[in-house]
Amino acid sequence: MRVYKFVAYSSLAVGLIAAILIASILFRFPHSSISWYLIIASGMTLIALIALLFLKPIMHLRSFRFLTAVLAVLALTAALTRWLPWFILALFAAALGALFLAQKADLPKV
Repeated sequence: MRVYKFVAYSSLAVGLIAAILIASILFRFPHSSISWYLIIASGMTLIALIALLFLKPIMHLRSFRFLTAVLAVLALTAALTRWLPWFILALFAAALGALFLAQKADLPKV
């Protein structure tokens, strides 16, 4: 469980650092044009994965798997409507697959 908590909190730290760097782009490069489309699409998937890392230990396995399946369908729908790029969908699907297949029994109780 210590390793899982370390992974969850370090993922949160990486997500916060990425958010701070993205928010400071306008100040660091004031006269540049920024493709916010890719930043928002990848940020939404990052937020969803970090939330799933924190939800996994407290949810039942069946409801957690249902939630990951719903997120996969939503991401696929977003990719088909050209809102989410395919390479971000592939990375998101790989991460969801790893979370979906992991058993809750692998996590010891604290």
